[in-house]
Amino acid sequence: MEGTNSANPAGSRTEPGPACPVREQLLKFGIFFLGTALIVLADQLTKNWAAGTLKGGQSITLIPDVLYLTYVENKGIAFGLFQNLQWIFVILTVLVLAFVVFLVFRLRMNGKHIVLLAALTCLTGGAAGNMLDRVANRYVVDFIYFSPIDFPVFNVADIFVTVSCAALLLILIFLFTDADLDALMPARKRDAKPSGEAGETGT
Repeated sequence: MEGTNSANPAGSRTEPGPACPVREQLLKFGIFFLGTALIVLADQLTKNWAAGTLKGGQSITLIPDVLYLTYVENKGIAFGLFQNLQWIFVILTVLVLAFVVFLVFRLRMNGKHIVLLAALTCLTGGAAGNMLDRVANRYVVDFIYFSPIDFPVFNVADIFVTVSCAALLLILIFLFTDADLDALMPARKRDAKPSGEAGETGT
């Protein structure tokens, strides 16, 4: 019994990723892809409604002097920035989504990892919703206008992307430690020099 303890010294940490049981991986990716699909569905349904109802100049007032629904064809990124660079945005989106899938693979279905999974799912759903528009139409349909600050017209996908990015920032700052990040990204762990190694080189 003592020999088994020596192979797993005290303080060692079981890392997420390939060691994650198959059933847990299936559950995790099932939640991830289902959540992504529901967000994309909601985004596309609202865009189709906006194209059918608001296109042609009609605008709907939800809250006077505050919130309006108005149809805009956006050839930039979120909130109308960087117009007419669709192919660059598609490539960047694919790269980001590939990295997100890698992170999801490394996650465990417990505690803070579930919070991170939720944020990554919202980010993926929003990014995928707008990417579908760019690939199919070469523009993104925006229709929500918040007038008090003259905010650029946006859509449901933009909301998910913006909220998830803010959530990810808070998660990384306040919830995840350096050890958590090392476990998620092996390359980051390999690049970091062990604390004991510096002391050994000086002796």
